[in-house]
Amino acid sequence: MKIFFKLLSILIMISIIYFSSQPIDISLKQSQFVRDLIGINFQSMGIDFRKLAHLGIYMFLGFSVVLSFSIVDRKTLLLVFLGIFIFACIDELHQTFIPGRGGQFSDVLIDCAGGIIGMIFGRKLQIKSHKDS
Repeated sequence: MKIFFKLLSILIMISIIYFSSQPIDISLKQSQFVRDLIGINFQSMGIDFRKLAHLGIYMFLGFSVVLSFSIVDRKTLLLVFLGIFIFACIDELHQTFIPGRGGQFSDVLIDCAGGIIGMIFGRKLQIKSHKDS
C-alpha cells in the first residue's frame, strides 16, 4: 500500500505543477469550470475558491505522503512538513515566471495548513489501522 501512496503523492505534485504552469487566463477558466461543476457559490459565503483549492490539494498531498511511510514518528512528520513547505515555496516562486501569475507567501501558508490537516488525517488513519491489525 505504501507504493500506492508514494505514486499518488508524485501524481499530486505533478498536478500542482501543471496547474501552477497555466497562464492566468487559462487558470481562471479552469477555476470557473470547477466552480460551475460543483455548483456552490463560494463567493457568496465569503470563501475564495482558489485559496480553498490550495488548501485542498495540499491536504491530499500531506495525507498521501504520510501514508507512504510505514512508521511515522515526530522526525518523519517534521521532514514531511518541511518537504511540503519547500515544495509550496518552490511552487510559488515558479508562478512568478508564468504570465499574469505571481507568487504569494500567503498561499504558502495556506498550502502548509492544508498539508498539516492532511498529515493529521493520515497519521490518525495510520494509528487506527495499526490498532485494528
